[in-house]
Amino acid sequence: MNNLEDILTELNTAVDNYHNQKLSLPSDQAEILRTISCNLYYLEAHRIDAHENWQREYFKATGSNAAKERWADNQVQELYKIRRIMTGAKIVADAVRSTLSQAKRD
Repeated sequence: MNNLEDILTELNTAVDNYHNQKLSLPSDQAEILRTISCNLYYLEAHRIDAHENWQREYFKATGSNAAKERWADNQVQELYKIRRIMTGAKIVADAVRSTLSQAKRD
Protein backbone atom coordinates (compact mmCIF):
# COMPACT_ATOMS: atom_id res chain seq x y z
CA MET A 1 0.00 0.00 0.00
CA ASN A 2 1.28 3.46 -0.88
CA ASN A 3 2.24 5.84 1.90
CA LEU A 4 -0.60 8.22 2.85
CA GLU A 5 1.56 11.32 2.66
CA ASP A 6 2.83 10.34 -0.81
CA ILE A 7 -0.73 9.87 -2.02
CA LEU A 8 -1.78 13.25 -0.66
CA THR A 9 1.24 14.93 -2.23
CA GLU A 10 0.45 13.41 -5.64
CA LEU A 11 -3.19 14.46 -5.38
CA ASN A 12 -2.21 18.03 -4.46
CA THR A 13 0.23 18.17 -7.35
CA ALA A 14 -2.41 16.90 -9.80
CA VAL A 15 -4.97 19.43 -8.58
CA ASP A 16 -2.40 22.24 -8.84
CA ASN A 17 -1.50 21.12 -12.37
CA TYR A 18 -5.16 21.12 -13.38
CA HIS A 19 -5.72 24.54 -11.83
CA ASN A 20 -2.72 26.08 -13.63
CA GLN A 21 -3.11 24.35 -16.98
CA LYS A 22 -4.56 25.57 -20.24
CA LEU A 23 -7.85 23.84 -20.96
CA SER A 24 -6.78 23.24 -24.55
CA LEU A 25 -4.44 20.38 -23.56
CA PRO A 26 -6.65 17.26 -23.31
CA SER A 27 -3.75 14.79 -23.20
CA ASP A 28 -2.37 16.50 -20.10
CA GLN A 29 -5.84 16.56 -18.56
CA ALA A 30 -6.19 12.84 -19.21
CA GLU A 31 -2.92 12.27 -17.33
CA ILE A 32 -4.16 14.41 -14.44
CA LEU A 33 -7.40 12.44 -14.32
CA ARG A 34 -5.43 9.20 -14.33
CA THR A 35 -3.29 10.41 -11.42
CA ILE A 36 -6.32 11.52 -9.40
CA SER A 37 -8.23 8.30 -10.08
CA CYS A 38 -5.35 6.02 -9.13
CA ASN A 39 -4.62 7.95 -5.96
CA LEU A 40 -8.29 7.88 -4.98
CA TYR A 41 -8.09 4.11 -5.24
CA TYR A 42 -5.01 4.02 -3.02
CA LEU A 43 -6.62 6.44 -0.59
CA GLU A 44 -9.63 4.13 -0.30
CA ALA A 45 -7.40 1.44 1.21
CA HIS A 46 -6.21 3.92 3.84
CA ARG A 47 -9.82 4.94 4.52
CA ILE A 48 -10.76 1.31 5.12
CA ASP A 49 -7.86 0.84 7.54
CA ALA A 50 -8.67 4.07 9.37
CA HIS A 51 -12.34 3.08 9.64
CA GLU A 52 -11.39 -0.29 11.12
CA ASN A 53 -9.14 1.49 13.63
CA TRP A 54 -11.97 3.90 14.41
CA GLN A 55 -14.34 1.02 15.09
CA ARG A 56 -11.79 -0.66 17.39
CA GLU A 57 -11.45 2.55 19.37
CA TYR A 58 -15.22 3.06 19.45
CA PHE A 59 -15.84 -0.39 20.94
CA LYS A 60 -13.00 0.02 23.45
CA ALA A 61 -14.49 3.25 24.78
CA THR A 62 -17.09 3.47 27.51
CA GLY A 63 -20.03 5.80 27.99
CA SER A 64 -22.75 7.00 25.67
CA ASN A 65 -22.63 6.57 21.91
CA ALA A 66 -21.69 10.24 21.52
CA ALA A 67 -18.84 9.88 24.03
CA LYS A 68 -17.59 6.77 22.23
CA GLU A 69 -17.71 8.58 18.87
CA ARG A 70 -15.77 11.56 20.27
CA TRP A 71 -13.18 9.19 21.72
CA ALA A 72 -12.78 7.31 18.43
CA ASP A 73 -12.66 10.57 16.44
CA ASN A 74 -9.84 11.82 18.67
CA GLN A 75 -7.91 8.57 18.45
CA VAL A 76 -8.20 8.17 14.66
CA GLN A 77 -8.01 11.74 13.39
CA GLU A 78 -6.81 10.76 9.92
CA LEU A 79 -10.24 9.29 9.06
CA TYR A 80 -11.82 12.76 8.86
CA LYS A 81 -8.92 14.08 6.76
CA ILE A 82 -9.09 11.14 4.35
CA ARG A 83 -12.85 11.47 3.89
CA ARG A 84 -12.70 15.20 3.18
CA ILE A 85 -9.81 14.86 0.74
CA MET A 86 -11.56 12.02 -1.08
CA THR A 87 -14.68 14.16 -1.48
CA GLY A 88 -12.68 17.09 -2.85
CA ALA A 89 -10.64 14.89 -5.19
CA LYS A 90 -13.82 13.34 -6.60
CA ILE A 91 -15.16 16.82 -7.35
CA VAL A 92 -11.94 17.75 -9.16
CA ALA A 93 -12.02 14.45 -11.09
CA ASP A 94 -15.56 15.28 -12.21
CA ALA A 95 -14.39 18.72 -13.36
CA VAL A 96 -11.52 17.19 -15.32
CA ARG A 97 -13.94 14.73 -16.96
CA SER A 98 -16.19 17.63 -17.93
CA THR A 99 -13.38 19.58 -19.56
CA LEU A 100 -12.17 16.45 -21.36
CA SER A 101 -15.69 15.82 -22.59
CA GLN A 102 -15.96 19.42 -23.81
CA ALA A 103 -12.62 19.07 -25.62
CA LYS A 104 -13.93 15.99 -27.44
CA ARG A 105 -16.93 17.97 -28.69
CA ASP A 106 -14.77 20.81 -30.00
